[in-house]
Amino acid sequence: VATTKRRIRWRFGFPNQKALSDGLTGTDCRGEEHDVTIVWSITSGKRQITMDGREIHYSTNRASLLDFSWQTKGNHVIKVICHAAPPLTAEPGFRQYDLWVDGQSFFTMPKVFQLGVKGQVPNHIPGGYGHPISPVSMGSSSLSREMPTSREQEEEDLRRAIQASIQESGAHLEARS
Repeated sequence: VATTKRRIRWRFGFPNQKALSDGLTGTDCRGEEHDVTIVWSITSGKRQITMDGREIHYSTNRASLLDFSWQTKGNHVIKVICHAAPPLTAEPGFRQYDLWVDGQSFFTMPKVFQLGVKGQVPNHIPGGYGHPISPVSMGSSSLSREMPTSREQEEEDLRRAIQASIQESGAHLEARS
């Protein structure tokens, strides 16, 4: 992908309600899984949004903001908000790219291994178990809610998030054995 082109991909899903009610946890509760991809040429303004390989939206617009919503089967509302560039000054909570499913940001969705798990909800996943059909991130959650102020800080935040996710997954697996 060229430097003036953005390709953003999110993977998420909805849990299998029967598996949850049967007391199963983690990947045993996987239900519908979806993939949303955006390809956006900042220079030409061409924007394409696909979901599960099907084109949802295509337009040509040189505006610096891509804000688009659509409804899927099951009456779920999906929304993407993408900015061509981050702001010059960091704003708390700003995300250059975000996907919202039924009003919940991708970055606050629980991880798939947390499905059906009872007990204390980690603070960095607000509302993770509050709604029985809450979407589930197949990726990882952000550790920091503040916008990095430099490329180096962003890289360090990413390294810490990956390391924390690995440790959290390991702890969860050890607790299950």
